[in-house]
Amino acid sequence: MLSRAKLCFTSADYGQEHTAYDCILPLRCLMLKESRPKDYENFRKLETHTNELRGSDLWYQNQRNVVYFLRYSCRMEQRFTEEEIDEACGAVIINAFDCFPFAIPIAGIFPAAASLMAHKCIANVDNRIYNKFWMITRASLPIKQGEIIFVCSTDPNLGTRERQRILRDWKFSGCNCVRCCDPTECQTYRSALKCQKCYEGYVLPMKPLDHYSDWKCNHCSHRLTSVDVDKIIDKLQKEYDAIGDQDVELFERFLKSHTSLLHPNHYFYNNARRSLNKIYCFHPQYQLKKLSPALLERKIDICKKLLSVEDILEPGLTRTRGLTLNELYGPILLLNRYRYFNGDHSLEEAKKWLLQAYNIIKESLSILSLHPADTFEGMMTTILKRTLQDAQEYILD
Repeated sequence: MLSRAKLCFTSADYGQEHTAYDCILPLRCLMLKESRPKDYENFRKLETHTNELRGSDLWYQNQRNVVYFLRYSCRMEQRFTEEEIDEACGAVIINAFDCFPFAIPIAGIFPAAASLMAHKCIANVDNRIYNKFWMITRASLPIKQGEIIFVCSTDPNLGTRERQRILRDWKFSGCNCVRCCDPTECQTYRSALKCQKCYEGYVLPMKPLDHYSDWKCNHCSHRLTSVDVDKIIDKLQKEYDAIGDQDVELFERFLKSHTSLLHPNHYFYNNARRSLNKIYCFHPQYQLKKLSPALLERKIDICKKLLSVEDILEPGLTRTRGLTLNELYGPILLLNRYRYFNGDHSLEEAKKWLLQAYNIIKESLSILSLHPADTFEGMMTTILKRTLQDAQEYILD
């Protein structure tokens, strides 16, 4: 069908964004009408928010790149009406899940998942899409009979304003969960700014669900308008985006240079720590065995700070928590070994540290072993099982 449009692609186009790609997923969904009518009926039951989309920038983009392209360039005006294509575009926008089995993220429609799960910023299930494009949804917290299944449709690492903006612009809905309604975001202070007047309190939104709300210090009378907050966040975002993925110095400098402006748990800080946590292990220059005692302490501190927030915002048997725990036990073991053989740890202290690492390995294994064997998490499970056995024997010795 697409070949009739006589598109000219070069090797330089592969892997790059291209307007012609916009039509592929809606077209695949529309073709179910002829090939798998029952699946098409299930697809049509999905929420589309067509009326809300109409007139928006996204709607005009879809008109150009999908509706007109399919109906006229690909000569499908007899097969699909404008209304059908509009609804397909809306269903894709509202219900698609990001899939990351390859280097390039793609979108997929999972009708059962989209229709059965509601959004909540602190979810009770953990979603994962694997190489064979199967979505596996597991309870991360206990779910009683009759309770709603909640999945987080946004990035839980973001602040409330940013999550609400994504929900408003892409899902045409908001969220009034306990995290969104609380200015402190469940005492994590994920979006809090350091007060520049008293330097003791933190500036928080007075009405968290209102993007245009003023922000006020929780210790003094100092206030900021939403425009002031936007300027601060935009400036920080540009600075953060300019940091390379592997630049340790710039990430560390970013963390040090904004201590007087941001709460230690601010999402900018948390995202920088996540990046550093990966570098202090996977980067050839910063492999775990090459790290100095000071950098091992730094990695342990980073992991513990990440976990302190994940325990609240991504609690339970979540992949995020499992992977952070997996990053924590290694530097504890290495630092303990260094200090013991250097005479800084007594035998009892060394045992205590080793037991701490053992319990972390055990907990990480209990989470990551839930994932299929051919995934990254599954490979980590194999390593964790061996490490757990080694640690157990070492403790007994």
